[in-house]
Amino acid sequence: MIVFANETYGYISIPATKIRLGIVDGKWTILSESVAQLNEDIRVVKENITSLLSDIKVEVFTIADRETFRMYERAIGAPIPVVDYSPVFRIKAVDFLLLKLVFINSATPNSRAMPNGNWIFFEYYIGEEGLKIGSIPFANAVNISKAFFTLHFKETDLRKTIYMHCYYENEHGQRSHVSTMLTYVIS
Repeated sequence: MIVFANETYGYISIPATKIRLGIVDGKWTILSESVAQLNEDIRVVKENITSLLSDIKVEVFTIADRETFRMYERAIGAPIPVVDYSPVFRIKAVDFLLLKLVFINSATPNSRAMPNGNWIFFEYYIGEEGLKIGSIPFANAVNISKAFFTLHFKETDLRKTIYMHCYYENEHGQRSHVSTMLTYVIS
């Protein structure tokens, strides 16, 4: 009945149809108000049914209950796994207090696309030259979803060394193998 009322109202509300059928304005106004009230009443009934059903424990519902109340189980997708290789990156361009990086997916080196469901978790540290790999306190992290990234430095960073590495990461925080570390003396 509700579908019929809304479809009929929608059809009659077309100006050409209203004129062709000779619909009287007084009756049109009553129909408009009735359909509006019907839709509001339906909304209230839906809210009340949802409220009523939300108080019932899920375990109580039978298959027939679920079909009647249209309580379909939602599929839970499996997480997209993190790739089993590391990203490759290199310095593309250098300018004063600026470093442009390019990230390459080694599985598809001719494409700029990231592996499906993975992005790059890039970490860097700016400090003194000559730090050993295990002692670098990577403190700056950036999630990168594109092939190019630009680092901007402060004047106080001049002649310091930037240490950089990255991983692929999925939505669950799982990470791939770490990339080769790059270093650069900021100029």
